[in-house]
Amino acid sequence: MNGTIRTDRRYMLGDFKYTTMEDLIEGIDERLMLKPEFTSQVRFLQMVGFEIAYRKYIMLMSKYPHTMTDIDKAVIALEELRDAEIKKLKILMNGKSIEDTPLKEK
Repeated sequence: MNGTIRTDRRYMLGDFKYTTMEDLIEGIDERLMLKPEFTSQVRFLQMVGFEIAYRKYIMLMSKYPHTMTDIDKAVIALEELRDAEIKKLKILMNGKSIEDTPLKEK
């Protein structure tokens, strides 16, 4: 029987706004699930991942302000960032090196 480790963390964004980050790992061997030191380490790594993602979110929000006067610029910049990140994922999925592959299409 395989186990599952699910961890989540809620962050307050202000003005009664929250974001919740979740991580789920399924199919963990039962022998590993019975080792508290293993499951604790996995949960710790999940929480570290949440903290990194949260801080990246804060950086993103400070870099791309979303006031009504800047909303068009912010959307364009975010779309460009998204497209670049998708390109990086495609490169990683195909087993290529990001450093050896230009991000802009010619």
